[in-house]
Amino acid sequence: MPEDDVFSWDKCGPDKLIARLWEGYGSIMRREYRHPTTAAAVKVIVKTVSPPRHVIARDSQSQSFARKMASYEVERYFYQWLATHGDAEDGGEQGSQHRPCRTARMHACGADFLALEDLCAAGFSRPVRAASAAHTRAVLVWLAEFHARFWGCRGTAAGPLRRTGDAAARGGVWDQGTYWHLATRQSEFGMLDARWQLIATKVDAYLSSLPDNCVTVVHGDMKAENCFVSDKSSGESAGLRVAVVDFQYVGYGCGAKDVVYFLTTSCDGLNDGVEAEYLTFYHAALLAALERRGKSIKYPRAAFLVHYEACMVDWLRFMKGWGLWGEHEFVARRVDAILDANLVWMR
Repeated sequence: MPEDDVFSWDKCGPDKLIARLWEGYGSIMRREYRHPTTAAAVKVIVKTVSPPRHVIARDSQSQSFARKMASYEVERYFYQWLATHGDAEDGGEQGSQHRPCRTARMHACGADFLALEDLCAAGFSRPVRAASAAHTRAVLVWLAEFHARFWGCRGTAAGPLRRTGDAAARGGVWDQGTYWHLATRQSEFGMLDARWQLIATKVDAYLSSLPDNCVTVVHGDMKAENCFVSDKSSGESAGLRVAVVDFQYVGYGCGAKDVVYFLTTSCDGLNDGVEAEYLTFYHAALLAALERRGKSIKYPRAAFLVHYEACMVDWLRFMKGWGLWGEHEFVARRVDAILDANLVWMR
């Protein structure tokens, strides 16, 4: 916990509700504190987890409830142990406000709450639903830097702890990151027809068996609404600073999962040409970030594209069982072409 424990300062005024957590599991509030001697003020975002009693009574034995409650523990673990992981490699001091993988600074946390820096007070603007080209490139740079930090660390002493889907497990990131991982989405799996259940099983087996040198830590919910952008920019991607929130589904996996998810849920004007341009941009940024960290890992563009297409199939698998959103027509068309190819993992 940072030394400046704002919770010991004087609270100023009532809390301001920003949002409710998914399905009413808690709230996100803005709170202001003032230092008792210097009068310095600081705004804090407080995320509190408190499922209503009727939800606990109704859902406490369900896979969905266990997944959600575990996700809040994962997020607290991330901010406590991983948020500043690799800052020295990024060329900044620990907790630097200008590091490539900017996240909100943690002020405090407890069993049911997380108190974070207010990014809007730190010069970032609220997220948008449809990312511009400059915004998209800035997010892809953030992802490349984040993925490079943890690339190849699974199974090593330097890697984050891994937790299973067991609700009784404690500590660590998800063994398989993202909120749509098949093992945690059996009710959605049951909504698929026989053909898609076979596809789902095969693509999940393929992605889950990737070698450690192709695996990183993924954000797991990388949509535009979770990306704050600095409002002090010239409009070029090199001048934009991105800060990312919501690390409930951070865990091990193929980095292309984050890329597929962001492009198909948040990118404005996605088409084949735009997609190809962004994939080239991300891959180049990733290789540069790996090289800067001294990681001699070979990740050819051809391998990346195979992984990206498998991740797109996996994403459509989830949407077919849960509901369509974002650029789902683009995704469906791309997946039809992907499945028409002679894929090794579908044999």
